[in-house]
Amino acid sequence: MCNNSSTNIHFSHHELALASNSQVGQKGSLKVKRQGKRIVASLVDTSPLPQVTFTDKSERNNYVIHKRNEGHTLQTIADSLGLTREMIRLIVISNQGPSASEVRKAREEKKRGEAAAALKSLGPVSIDEIAQHLEETPSRVRKLLGKAAKTLPNGRMRFEKIYSDEDLLTILRNAASKIDGPLSVSKYRRLQIQPTVAIYIGRFGSWNSACELAGVTHGLAMRENYKRAHSEEDMLAYVASYIADPRTNGSATGYDRWQRNVDGAPSLSLIRQRVGSWNEIKVRLARGA
Repeated sequence: MCNNSSTNIHFSHHELALASNSQVGQKGSLKVKRQGKRIVASLVDTSPLPQVTFTDKSERNNYVIHKRNEGHTLQTIADSLGLTREMIRLIVISNQGPSASEVRKAREEKKRGEAAAALKSLGPVSIDEIAQHLEETPSRVRKLLGKAAKTLPNGRMRFEKIYSDEDLLTILRNAASKIDGPLSVSKYRRLQIQPTVAIYIGRFGSWNSACELAGVTHGLAMRENYKRAHSEEDMLAYVASYIADPRTNGSATGYDRWQRNVDGAPSLSLIRQRVGSWNEIKVRLARGA
């Protein structure tokens, strides 16, 4: 029975013996101490528990085990009962409670659940916004979300989520209805509509292939020097298309390989010369620049 009185509970000989042996070990050689794993501060529930007392020792022990399974620290549980941290540790051991590693795993799993729930409730927001919501660092959020982090800004962009293949083909058909003659790259760009030419090339391999799939008459094949005609926006769009491709790893080296197989894609060296470093480009894409 739990109440707020100051009823004392006597400890068993077994618990007292454990405490005595533990104290002797602590005073002995340093070799008995083992370095534990680093604790991630955000995983530890240090919020105080209400003060409780029990008239029955088994109820007290069950309370200790329950709170430990919830991820509370030994000290927090000890403070709620008016006991020492060491005595709580011995109660956990003598009642086959969770080990320190099991508690760490439980805390990590709980935090992963919170991160997944935040992603579901907040929608396609940035890593930074989820980190702020969870009071975590962006790097921790990426680790907690795993592969799901790649779908978010500051992770890897997913432009394919904005435009499906059919969406892109429909836009091409609409664009063709607004012009006279074949739908060339230059005519499409003059319409000043989204998405950019680079998105089509990244998705379908070439502008002509995209037009053919849409049932639209395309213009002449792009000239060999088309790479030099890229605007900064087009270059960013090519990088965005590359990052959106689930087969890629998002690295600069990966882009260099990818662009060799994409008709009209600017080289990595040209992009760096015109736009900036690879990290700067990814930051601009994450910010929607």
